[in-house]
Amino acid sequence: MQRRLISALVAVVLAGIGTLLLFNWVSTADARAMSGLQPTNVLVVTTQVPVGTLGSQLGAYVESRQIPSSAVAPGALADLDSVKNLAATTQLEVGEQILPARFAEPHTSDKDGVKVPNNMQLLTVALDAPHAAGGQLEPGQKVAAYVTVKGKNQLILPSILVVTSTPDSVTLALAPKDVQRVILGTQANLWLVVSSKDSASTSPMTVTQILE
Repeated sequence: MQRRLISALVAVVLAGIGTLLLFNWVSTADARAMSGLQPTNVLVVTTQVPVGTLGSQLGAYVESRQIPSSAVAPGALADLDSVKNLAATTQLEVGEQILPARFAEPHTSDKDGVKVPNNMQLLTVALDAPHAAGGQLEPGQKVAAYVTVKGKNQLILPSILVVTSTPDSVTLALAPKDVQRVILGTQANLWLVVSSKDSASTSPMTVTQILE
């Protein structure tokens, strides 16, 4: 009888030890799995970040998380030092990793990957390839605008930012005062050429001269 009691107690103790070992194994499974995936610390958005939020203000919107290196987005940040003086150009959603490409100088927006100052206006003009540098313009490129007046090509703007470009149209970022120049230019004969030092040093035509 005593021997059976001792055997039963031993069985209970061993079962308890087995249960404890199983619990410890399960509770550390995530850590063991992560250790085999080269864990990396990155900043992840926990609260939606509004456009224009400075990097120095992101502390309340993000947290540092450890994720497998294979899941880390290229360029994802582990701290805010490099963007503390920059502003978010687009709204950042919960779960996103913090990427430097989403930030630029304050008062700048992201339009199809091109950083456009918020005081600029976007204008799309219909142009065939010969009038748009052979149709080879790329977003982010700078161009000069010319119009053909009385048989002569005259500069109207020396440096314009290209936002998007297709085979039959180009979207330009312009200061409000320059929008009219380009619109009038399309009514004459507008040409876009890749900007050069020479075009930057040439005096552009006035609106009155374009209308003449």
